[in-house]
Amino acid sequence: MADTRAQTHRQHNLGTGQVVLLPAEPVAEPAEGSPSAYRFTDLRLSELPIEQLLVELLNRIQEALEVDTVAILLLDADSQQLVARAANGIEEEVERGVRIPLGRGFAGRIAAERVPIFIADVNHADVLNPILREKGIASLLGVPLIVEGELIGVLHVGSLQPRTFGQSELAVLQMAAARAAPAIEHARLSAALQHEHDVSVALQRSLLPKRLVDMVGVKVATRYLPAREEVGGDWYDVFELPRGRVGIVIGDVVGHGIAAAALMGRLRTALHSYAIEGHGPGRTLELVDRFVQSLSESAMATAAYAVF
Repeated sequence: MADTRAQTHRQHNLGTGQVVLLPAEPVAEPAEGSPSAYRFTDLRLSELPIEQLLVELLNRIQEALEVDTVAILLLDADSQQLVARAANGIEEEVERGVRIPLGRGFAGRIAAERVPIFIADVNHADVLNPILREKGIASLLGVPLIVEGELIGVLHVGSLQPRTFGQSELAVLQMAAARAAPAIEHARLSAALQHEHDVSVALQRSLLPKRLVDMVGVKVATRYLPAREEVGGDWYDVFELPRGRVGIVIGDVVGHGIAAAALMGRLRTALHSYAIEGHGPGRTLELVDRFVQSLSESAMATAAYAVF
């Protein structure tokens, strides 16, 4: 086991059975080109979607350290809890949606202290998650996942047989965490951006006319082709006005994403309402402009409105 004599006072603070692995000398990473190093420096990992990435990382860590369990918990910043996102050998953590408050139990202490922690005997340690005991895990080693000084989660491994995790195992696990954390954060950001894009597309499509009704003496055809994948506040509409007249509008809200699409919906509704009241094009756009100014100083939009 690692030399932890210098950390005795920290052991008492962390609770019975939990040992902080902070050796006097820095832990050397496995040499570049070694099997362990290659497993976690594979550039292809950063290209994987978040769920595939987590599965691949679990498999590689389990193989490198020859452990029975591996788990990755990611920080939910809103609740300040660690949420089980992926696991091998203790899949119940994910299935039951295990959440660990920062500072509590094994993983919570790792996150709060931002240090590696080793538990030699789980049955006599301060462990919050009952699944760890239910699965018969004897020993645990965990490290924080940190990106640019910010905690994003915890990575831990376990053995069903009593095992002393020393400096060589710690070096591999810390290297895995150092390589995995940026890849996980990148994948999470990509997933969040894709989700926002999908929501924006759905919102924009729901606000644009699903079909334009032909009116007497008027044939209407439209084709909408965004110049880029970014979803913004583009909108168009054709509607019938009193006395057989027809209103045509094309507009664009400055910006992209959900906010622009939502604002577009409000402006489209406002313009339609003012137009139906019988205002001319100039007055209608003036009223819409006042409406925009009342919403936010940063809200900007352009629109062309004509009546035939």
